[in-house]
Amino acid sequence: MDIIYIADDDKNVCNLLKSHLKKENYNVEGFYDAESLLERFSEAPCDMIITDIMMPNISGYDLCKEIRKKVMYR
Repeated sequence: MDIIYIADDDKNVCNLLKSHLKKENYNVEGFYDAESLLERFSEAPCDMIITDIMMPNISGYDLCKEIRKKVMYR
């Protein structure tokens, strides 16, 4: 089953996306910051990430860079 991770510091947006994707039978996990998503990705990689660009501490762009590093070294 496809696993989708969502990262958005706006909890309403994150939960709305999560709700709609679950209705389409996707396995979805939501995160309110990039750090939490990165930690979870290290434990259990996903098939897709939907991310906000402007988040505190780690931006969506930097999140993508970190994910690429993890995927390239597997």
